[in-house]
Amino acid sequence: DHKLPEFVYEAITCICAITSGNADQVKSVTIKGAHKKMIALCDSPFIEIQEQAIWGVGNLAADNNQIREQIINEGALNKLLFYLKSAERNSLVKNVIWAFSNFCKGKNPPKYEIISPVSFFKFNI
Repeated sequence: DHKLPEFVYEAITCICAITSGNADQVKSVTIKGAHKKMIALCDSPFIEIQEQAIWGVGNLAADNNQIREQIINEGALNKLLFYLKSAERNSLVKNVIWAFSNFCKGKNPPKYEIISPVSFFKFNI
């Protein structure tokens, strides 16, 4: 995966663009399983790939409750919380906060217990 970071970056950028599309386009990302790779790429050693993957996860979370619950169950929210604790770059923190806000959207937001850990962070952005 990380032998050709330029290729991975271009691929994740394309998938990220699809996740900002309509409901059918977003659903195609999850049907094909690309969301799992996107969640995994949140841990890329390359910040540019990391940020694109986090952006895409945020797009997925905003699309519908079913996809949001699916990616929560697959560890996406835990990845975001990890980066809130450890990120040193403001751009990464801003992307994580934006993505996290998309988990809270919709008529049926996740249970408070799931999203409450973010309330313990103090942000200086």
